[in-house]
Amino acid sequence: MNRLILFAAAALVAGPALAQKPHASSPLELGSDPTPALSADAASFASGQPVMLAGLNLYVSPGSYEEMAREALAQTSGTLGFRRSAVSDLEMTHEFTGQAGTVVRFRQTVQGVPVWGPETLVNLDLQKRAQLVVNAVREDVALADVTPTVAASAARAAAIQHLGVTAPLQFDETTLVVWPALDGARLAYQVRMFTDAPLGDWEVIVDAETGALLRVADRAVYEHGPDDPRPTAMPTVETSPLFRVDAT
Repeated sequence: MNRLILFAAAALVAGPALAQKPHASSPLELGSDPTPALSADAASFASGQPVMLAGLNLYVSPGSYEEMAREALAQTSGTLGFRRSAVSDLEMTHEFTGQAGTVVRFRQTVQGVPVWGPETLVNLDLQKRAQLVVNAVREDVALADVTPTVAASAARAAAIQHLGVTAPLQFDETTLVVWPALDGARLAYQVRMFTDAPLGDWEVIVDAETGALLRVADRAVYEHGPDDPRPTAMPTVETSPLFRVDAT
C-alpha cells in the first residue's frame, strides 16, 4: 500500500467561530452568531481581554494533563478576564498528545448544560509547562434555571418545518445548550441536521422557553455557493509544514 505524506495546519479553536468560505446566504438562514466583538488586530476582545496567551512558560503542579491544564487556566483567569471559580464549570472534551506536547480542550457549562460556541484550549509542552491558552470562557451566561419548558421533539419539529425538509436526514441531533445571546443568555436547543433537500449542514437554535427560532445557519463550507454542482474530485489541500503525518 502506498504511503502518503499528508500535511495539515492545526486549528486552535473549533466550533462555529471558524471562518468559512463565502457563499450566497440561503433565505432560510436567520439571525447571527453571538460572538464577542474583537479588537482591530483581533488579538483581544473589544472588552480588552486577550483572545489568547502564547509563550507562557508557565509551570504548573504535576498531575494529570487535565489537572495541569485546569491549573494553567486558574492562574491566567485574571488576565483572560474571567473568575477563577469559572474553571470548575469547564468540562474536558478532548486530550491529544503529540511530539510537541499535549493539547487539552474544554467546553464551558452552566449547571451541566454546555454553552454554545468555541472551546477553550490549553497547550502543555514536553516539560509539562503551559505554553498556550486560547480563551472562550463567557462571563455573561448565568441562568437561574436550566429546565426547558419546550420539549426537544417540539424544537426538532420546528426546525424541520422551517427548513421544509423533504429528503432523508443523514445527521440528526438535538441538544440542550445555553445560547450566549448578546442581550442575555437563554436556554435553547441546538438542532443539527444534514440533508440533501434543502442541501446543507443545518444548525437551528430554538428557544427552550418560548419555541422561537433564535438562529438558523448552514454550517457547510462551499467552494462557490450552496446551489452549485457538487465537486467531482476532492479539493486541493493547501499544505503547511506545521505538522507532518505518515498515513495510508
